[in-house]
Amino acid sequence: MLAKRAGMRSAHHPWRRPARGLALLALAPAAAAAQLPGVPAAPGAFVRPGLAFAANAGLEARGLAPETVDGARRSRWTYGLAAAFAPASARWQLAGGAAAQTWGSGYQDPGTSFGGRAAFVVLDRPRFGATAVAGLGFARARFEPPAGGSAAEDEDVVQLRQLPLGVAVGARGGWGGGRRAWALSVAPQYVWYRFSAGEDAQSAARPRVGLLAEVGLTPRLGVSVAYEDGARAAGGEPGPRAGTVGLALSFALGGR
Repeated sequence: MLAKRAGMRSAHHPWRRPARGLALLALAPAAAAAQLPGVPAAPGAFVRPGLAFAANAGLEARGLAPETVDGARRSRWTYGLAAAFAPASARWQLAGGAAAQTWGSGYQDPGTSFGGRAAFVVLDRPRFGATAVAGLGFARARFEPPAGGSAAEDEDVVQLRQLPLGVAVGARGGWGGGRRAWALSVAPQYVWYRFSAGEDAQSAARPRVGLLAEVGLTPRLGVSVAYEDGARAAGGEPGPRAGTVGLALSFALGGR
């Protein structure tokens, strides 16, 4: 009788399997972003055990303040790889990555970007989830050398550091007979920025919000689209002047 009742519960709630299946997808976007400057700070609300690897691209409209050497604003492209890991308990997750960047006029290409993020599960339900997140990102580029000169001195290097703290909350569900899944997450965060050029440095902090949409193409392969926006830098302050959009393709190992 107990077995029959268990079977009836499973039959009446077919979404439980897709929600579990979504755990295979939940690790991928965290690996994709990994808190890289130039990629949206839009962590997912769900964590799964195991490893995931991702290739990601981001476009930051109008780049980061301060302006480039010619006073113009440039969009910045980022292309990178990342990985993430969570233990069998799926109570926390670590992600990290590296990327190449184009900083636009006045800079040598490519610049570099590195980042890492930790996520801690606050709520884990079949349909809903929430995580607390903290990250650290670092980006570096070099000014173009003057004609006939070289850019080998420390004062020719510009660096960006960013430290976001926040939460991610979201909903998830299944499709394709329970072997595929989707998830939507929103992540309000407070981000501290520091921009330095040689010995000159400026710092500022402001609230930002990340939005993330995830779809599982197979039980292991996922694609995600992310967007980040919020309070923007004014004048010569460091930080984003517009929104950032990102796209990631990821592959997950392990799972529940």
